Amino acid sequence: TPAPTPAPTPVPTPAPTPAPAPAPTPAPTPAPTPAPTPVPTPAPTPAPTPAPTSSPTPAPTTLSVSVSVTTSAAPPVTTAPVAHFGGHWLLTGWGESCDQGCSSQGLVCDPSAMHRHNQEIDSRTEMSTVVTDLGATCENYIDVYGANADVPVVMINSRYCFTTSPTRSVESINCGRTTPTDRKRLCFCSPDTGGIDSAVPTAAPTTTVPPTKPSTSAPVYSGRWALSDLGQSCGQECSSKGFSCDQADFHRHNAEIDSIEEMSAIVSRLGLQCSRYNSNWGAAGDVPNILASGLCFVSDSQRSSASLLCGVSPSSDKRRLCWCSAPEGAGTTLPVVPTSSPSPAPTPAPVTTTKTTTTPTTTKVSTTTMVSTTTTTKMSTTTSTALSTARWALAGRGQSCEEGCSSQGLACNAAEFHRHNGEIDSQSKMSEVVASVGKKCSWFIDNWGEAGDVPVTMPDNNGLCFTSKANRAVESLSCSAKTGADKQRLCYCAEAAKPALALPAVAAPLRRRRRQQLADKGLPPLTILDA
Repeated sequence: TPAPTPAPTPVPTPAPTPAPAPAPTPAPTPAPTPAPTPVPTPAPTPAPTPAPTSSPTPAPTTLSVSVSVTTSAAPPVTTAPVAHFGGHWLLTGWGESCDQGCSSQGLVCDPSAMHRHNQEIDSRTEMSTVVTDLGATCENYIDVYGANADVPVVMINSRYCFTTSPTRSVESINCGRTTPTDRKRLCFCSPDTGGIDSAVPTAAPTTTVPPTKPSTSAPVYSGRWALSDLGQSCGQECSSKGFSCDQADFHRHNAEIDSIEEMSAIVSRLGLQCSRYNSNWGAAGDVPNILASGLCFVSDSQRSSASLLCGVSPSSDKRRLCWCSAPEGAGTTLPVVPTSSPSPAPTPAPVTTTKTTTTPTTTKVSTTTMVSTTTTTKMSTTTSTALSTARWALAGRGQSCEEGCSSQGLACNAAEFHRHNGEIDSQSKMSEVVASVGKKCSWFIDNWGEAGDVPVTMPDNNGLCFTSKANRAVESLSCSAKTGADKQRLCYCAEAAKPALALPAVAAPLRRRRRQQLADKGLPPLTILDA
């Protein structure tokens, strides 16, 4: 420059100015330059951007500190959607809190997330839809407790639903509050995000990992599909059969049950039936599973291996459908083995035919003249308890009707049972009869009306009753068929056959004496048959 500048400039000028600047620039530029400056700016930009960008940046931004450093955008990466993102609605176990119910599914209850989704169930129609999808029913509604800590909540047996208030505050939602044992809380369960609000996803840098080619030396797994007991995890079910639940192996077999048709076929082979289907919760930790009512929850075909949780126990009214793996290298896949409980169509006990041979006995009667004597014979009188009146009765747990009736001094007769079948061949009729013997039917299954142990009740399964078919054959009623240890057969018990009364031993001498008297008088003898 022709002469020194009056004061140093903040940064070197890219080229000499034709004349000195009158004064230094007062401050850094008010906004970022459209391209990187040749050297770092002396101070940060005056303020952050006024609003978040419309979509996450493809990759972290790298600060240029030199003219030679440039920032290039990473190629976009396509990732599979997180099936559980945002969570889902769930009915807890009896009396449980939302914390307990969500935890059983590998999820968490977050009051803020539940409050955001409150509008999905804050009317009778909306709550009924969600509850029905979960296998229960709303028939009656109570709206006055909409801000109570355990609301929304369902009284399953009476079908009362307590609706939530559309204007409730987030503070009124209490995830830890339990409810009475005749109710189930309706909870919104979210994935555990480690304290990050799941409603606003944070875009983390995504690293693309090239797919690995499956090794040809991978171990060969064998195994089978199995239905767990009610409320049991797949880990428990597989272990009880000498197998194990392997998450990766389970995921490899997911394609065998990820459609309605496929799941229906597998469940049928295991002895149960899917009457309805729900595909909304296909990535839940306990899915696939089946409710006692026949509602089947179908697995998502795109779910991740991490979403299949071997250790998650479902609610007490569900059975998990599990892939149980045998030890590595065990050979071919084992056949599906039906679950032992409940038994939809138990095999009647074999009929044993006892051949009774009657040998005629010839009694030789002496013709010796008897001396007339007077014999006083004291006949013993046995007083027995009068036989009970024929009636309906509940057998003990796991008992046959033969055993149940016998314990009450009665007998089970298949023909008599069949004549009274019209008294219990509908839900309302069976409910009345079961109530008369001190139990209660809260819900019903009509599919097994000709099974040998039906009608039958499951008192521990919320009052589940299996109804008898109206026009069943007498041959389908088995007095001797036992039932599961968690069931009680409803039996028609008839009066037991009365034993033949034996004549006292004095009868034969009296008849012989009578014949002698007739002979003495010259009268023809009468034909008197011995007993």
